[in-house]
Amino acid sequence: MIIGLFAGAAAAIVAALLSLPLHSPDDAIFNTATVTIAAMVAGLLAGALRSALGQRNFLIAWGAGFVAVLAGLALGESLFERILSFGAPIAAVVFLVTGTAVIALQSAAVPKMPVFAGVAAVIAIALGLGLAGQGDAESGTLALPAAPATTTAAGATGTSGAPAATSSPAGTTAAGASVITQADVKNMTFVVGKGSQATFTVNEKLAQLDLPNDAVMRTTALTGDMRVDGRASKVTLDLQQLTSDQSRRDQFVRQMFRAQPTAVVTIPALTGLPDRYEAGQVVKQKVNGTIAINGVEKPIALDVEARMDGAVLNVLGRTAFVWADFNIAPPNTPTVKVQDRVAVEVLLVGQKQAG
Repeated sequence: MIIGLFAGAAAAIVAALLSLPLHSPDDAIFNTATVTIAAMVAGLLAGALRSALGQRNFLIAWGAGFVAVLAGLALGESLFERILSFGAPIAAVVFLVTGTAVIALQSAAVPKMPVFAGVAAVIAIALGLGLAGQGDAESGTLALPAAPATTTAAGATGTSGAPAATSSPAGTTAAGASVITQADVKNMTFVVGKGSQATFTVNEKLAQLDLPNDAVMRTTALTGDMRVDGRASKVTLDLQQLTSDQSRRDQFVRQMFRAQPTAVVTIPALTGLPDRYEAGQVVKQKVNGTIAINGVEKPIALDVEARMDGAVLNVLGRTAFVWADFNIAPPNTPTVKVQDRVAVEVLLVGQKQAG
């Protein structure tokens, strides 16, 4: 038992680290914590079989067990995408490390083996729990695109906002920096298009185990108009185009919004904008508006960052809602529960409308 515990802990440490760069089929279920537990159980089983069967029969049984695990992973592809590509290398490491360790240690007299086994087990468990939710998990965090490079009067390259020649409709200061005023953007419309995207992030956890894991749904299907001259802005998100790293999750979410396939964000009028600012400067402020989802319209407050780059307006907004706000039942399953709070980030890239 002690040898099996040590072997399992050693395998768990290696397997947990190996699992980080691999693409988990479901981060709530297959993560470093569950990999660690599985590896330690495998170690205990290996130790028991080695003692009961002898070396030759143990090797046969352990090899057959590895083949059975691979077969089970292959069958599991019908339930979890990528489970074979994720689980096969981890299983290979676990079976190799545990099998080798129990054979090597069975006939060796290692002083204080119970102490070593206990320490290794503690390290393995701490590592598995500490790294749970890390690795390949997708992030729903968005950021303003990098400011375009411009050329100064002297011919040097700098970032937008430095003294530069520009074709924007703004005036210029004595130093040559582009300055935008409210008069410059009057009656100007920016059409939302390429480069725009939105993310919806919700924390998932196993029904019986509180492990951090963010499920991220993403869409680039955004349309609408933005205005910064006091007129209303409206953006529509196509919820039927939401995708994540799980096609089954995507199908489930699309089914949720089949009757109302879009979300509409409306900002009646932007207020509190500076009277003038340099092109390329990031303006931050809170913006009030409404969001309509599932046939229900609710007021929202967004934390907004905006930057004008010539004929392009980049706007990043962040807000959050809970499922009950829109009469939506949380998409829970018997094994996975989701938190009530849904974080929303919207990046809008608008091109100045011709004419």
